[in-house]
This record gives sequence, C-alpha cells and structure tokens, in this order.
Amino acid sequence: MKNIMKRSFSVLLVLALICGMFVACGGDSGSNQGSGNQGGSNAQEDNGPVKLTLWSTYGTYGTRYLNGLIEKFNNSQSDYILESSSGLDASTIRAKMQSSKVENYPSLICGTSTTMTAYAEADYVVPLQQFMDADSEDWNAGMFDAVRYAYTDRDGKMIGYPVGVSCNGYLVNVDLLTQAGYKLEDLTSFEKIVQIATEAVKGGICKYGLAFYNGVDVLDMMTMQGADIVDGGNGHEGKVTKAILTEGESNAALKKAVTLISQMYKDGVALDYGYGSDCSSIFKANDLLFWKCTNSSTHNVFTSNSAIKWAFIPSVGIDDNAKFKGNALSEGTGIFICNTGNEKEMQGAYEFIKFLSLPENQNEFAQGIGYLPYTQEAMEQYLPWAETNFPSAENLLSKLSSSPKELQLPYVAVGGEINLAFDNLLGSLSVSPDGDTDSYIADAENAINAALKIYEMRQNNK
Repeated sequence: MKNIMKRSFSVLLVLALICGMFVACGGDSGSNQGSGNQGGSNAQEDNGPVKLTLWSTYGTYGTRYLNGLIEKFNNSQSDYILESSSGLDASTIRAKMQSSKVENYPSLICGTSTTMTAYAEADYVVPLQQFMDADSEDWNAGMFDAVRYAYTDRDGKMIGYPVGVSCNGYLVNVDLLTQAGYKLEDLTSFEKIVQIATEAVKGGICKYGLAFYNGVDVLDMMTMQGADIVDGGNGHEGKVTKAILTEGESNAALKKAVTLISQMYKDGVALDYGYGSDCSSIFKANDLLFWKCTNSSTHNVFTSNSAIKWAFIPSVGIDDNAKFKGNALSEGTGIFICNTGNEKEMQGAYEFIKFLSLPENQNEFAQGIGYLPYTQEAMEQYLPWAETNFPSAENLLSKLSSSPKELQLPYVAVGGEINLAFDNLLGSLSVSPDGDTDSYIADAENAINAALKIYEMRQNNK
C-alpha cells in the first residue's frame, strides 16, 4: 500500500508539471480566462474614477482585513475605485495570467515571494521600480533590506511589494518544550528540533513532535544552511541550467535533512504529511510541540482563549553549521502591477501599493493576521501591541531587520515547481520512510530539471 501511495505522489507531480506546460504555452481549455469583473478592469466612466481590480490569494480570514484596507483606500481619494476577487492560489493566478488576453488582465495580482523570479521575467507584470523611479517621494525609505531583496530581480530592481511579511518557521508550544527540559534558545537547528521532538514524544509529553507545512519547509532549511538548489550560484550569479540536489554539498545537506525527517516518520514522531496546513486544534490541545507554518498562522492562537504559552521562531538551518544561523528569511504574500497598457490604471495600482505601505496600514494587517511590519517606523508602532499579543515577534523582527542581503531564495523562474518537488519529497518520506531516500532526492531533482526544460521551451517559442 505504501509503495502504491509513493507512486501516486510521483504521478501527481508529473501530471502537475504537464498541466503547467500546457497552461504556460496557452493551451488551456479556456476556464482560466478572465471573466466577469475580473478582466477589463480599465473600464472608466467619463470623468469618473478609474476602476481597479485585484486578484487576491487570501481566504475568508485574510480577505476580511484586505477588504478593510481596500475600503479605506477607496474612501481616501476620488481618482480610483478598487475591487477585489479572492480564493485563487498564487500558482493558479500565474497560470491565468499566462493564458489570458491583455484586455482581461486585472490591475493587480497577489503572488508569493518564494517565486519572485517568475514575476520578474513575466510579460504580464510591470516592475514596481519603474513607478518608484518616476516618483519624487521616497516613500519606501526605512524598509528592511531582507524584505526589499525578497521582492527584487537579480539587478536589485523592485518587482513587487509585500502585502504582508511572514517567515516560514515553527509555532512552539513553550509549555511542552519546558516539560521536555528545553528552552527556546536551544532551538538552533532542525537537527536539534528533531532531537527535542523525539524525546518529547517518547517521553509521553505530547502525541506529536512536529507537523510539516509544505515543500517550502525543505526549501527554507536548505537556504538557511547555505546549500544551493540549482547551479549558477543558486541563480544569483548566472544562468540556471540544472538542479544540483544529487551533487556535492547540496546533496550532503539535503541527505542529512531527509534522513532526519525519515527517522521521525519511522518513530511516529511527525504527524502524517498533509495535515500540517492547519494544526490549530491539535496545537491548542497540547498534542503538538512544533507546528511548521508561517508567523501569519499565529492568529489561530492569539485570537483564541487558549491558555498555553507559545512562541514563534523562524526557519533554521539543517544543523548548527548553517551559514545563516540566527537570521530570518523574508517571505509572505506580495502584490504586483499588471501590464494592462492603461497608464491611468497602472498608476492607480501603484497608488494602492503606496497606500498599503503606510505604517498604520501595515499594522492593521499585521495585527489582524500575525504578519510583520517591514519598516522601522511601522515596527515602532507595532511592538507595544506585540508585547501583549505576540511576544516573540520582537525577536523575530530583530532577526529579520538584521538579516544580510545574501540570504535569498533561489533566483529561478521555476520556484513553484521547486516547492512542488519538495512537497512530493515530504509526501514520499511520510508514506514510505523506509524507502530509498536517494531515489526520493533524485525524483525531486528530475522534477525540477523537467520544469527547467519546459520553461526554456516556452522562452524559445515566444
């Protein structure tokens, strides 16, 4: 049964890549075309406000706060009216944009900073830097470098902007951690977290030691370790031609991580993969020590009446030799201006991004969801609230604000496919932890290489 499920993960990955190829080449059936008020957003009544549309990735909870900011924006001026449609994931939005006609483009789209290169190289996005250079107001002063570089291309030009900043990491049940005989300062590496989680489960302190979130978990620990995923200096120094997961230091790092994960599943320490996207009830029931998630998941705790003591720490490297030990990797949801060809509409989209950057608006979103502010001024307003509601945010912000430029995710257009390959890797380890881990790593490398070939074909056919 386990072998059948393992093969199913691989089949799903291949199908996903094939579907991505057809969508990217414009061969979609048409269901991904803009419809209703999602497209044609440059419609404007004579002398009336310019109508703007946003394709959002937020679900019900996040949409509540996003819509509040949209309403504030609409009421703050009379030149633009913004409307939002929500419920699409970032990869679906990218596919829709690749297969849509320009007249059906929205004004703005939400996307992920983990796939920044895809937006930097997309014809449907106008780089934010273009508008910033034409603006006499230096409204982005004070932005943390780690956040800025998460939204730039290889040359340092800003492509998009954060809606909310989050870091992938661990929501920690501090009560259970204390019972296990450890403190937050001990959580210096994934290897250490695995050790503590294993001791806690075997000691009867909790039912589960750790719940994984998605493929970004592996991407982040490799990045924090300083281990490249692809060649070309992880894409930052030259053209990417292949994945290097079976080579040299990258293979050694990933193999160590995979061995640790495999052992957790063998020992029954990790929750079955696929349940980690929302472990709030398990976590608040004191059944889970480490929940791999983003800090935007903390609202599940600070908005509840749970009496447990908790904290959030950012992703760590695989072991204590990690290159970026003690830093935090900026991620989260971003927003991008679409290349509609309508100058007034694109300027309006830019004005909304400037509006989001205001310290009070950063904090309205951050305090509702568990996001982080990303400028010094906004942080100073945020910390008094965090002291009561999200105490570990101060340490998280300290790490984020001091993280170096060099701490960046791979600069490669197939970032989404890398996440999917690591997703499949975690699934295989969960279903068949006794399987051939070398083959799981090879499968991930092959999937990334297949995506690179498809991307190259698409570029050559333009």
